[in-house]
Amino acid sequence: MNQVILQLISEHQAGIPLWMDALSGNSSDKESFRQTLNAHLEQLHDGVGLSLIVADSALYTAKTLQDLGDFRGSRAFPKRLEEPVN
Repeated sequence: MNQVILQLISEHQAGIPLWMDALSGNSSDKESFRQTLNAHLEQLHDGVGLSLIVADSALYTAKTLQDLGDFRGSRAFPKRLEEPVN
């Protein structure tokens, strides 16, 4: 059975999709998520006032957190962590 990953960035008030990408189910969501953030974070922050990132545990890799740098938006975090990673 073929599997697919759908990455979606949506506007938070109305839930309007701003960007989406269908990926192979064999791709690494941790790597593709980091690439997506790197490609679009500045534009989303400056263009639509991005202030919140909600993501599953794919966000929490050392490379991705380093790439987020000084972005101080709130972030969801896996239950296994005791406090949010900022």
